[in-house]
Amino acid sequence: TALHLATISRDGSMAELLLHCGADTAAKSKLGKAALHLATLQRDKSMAKLLLHYGADIGGKAELGETALHLAARYGDAEMVRFLLDHNANVAETTEFKETALHYATGSG
Repeated sequence: TALHLATISRDGSMAELLLHCGADTAAKSKLGKAALHLATLQRDKSMAKLLLHYGADIGGKAELGETALHLAARYGDAEMVRFLLDHNANVAETTEFKETALHYATGSG
């Protein structure tokens, strides 16, 4: 979607315009990721904050049941993990394989 493109491009002003006009924060890419997952993978905390402000589901799941917290933990992004936890991400949420973000964090080194 256009919101996914704005997120990947780190274009906060375009993302905000799209969100203000009603862009769906829950819409998934062909790979099953919502914009919040993409912002997390981009390590873009300001975009994540914007998406959450406009109602993005912090517990929304991508392919294999991964949340944004799982993705931040997998890639060792401690700052994003803290940010997501500060915004009430559920540390007990599991993937389809019953793995929590802690499992992902220990696997990332």
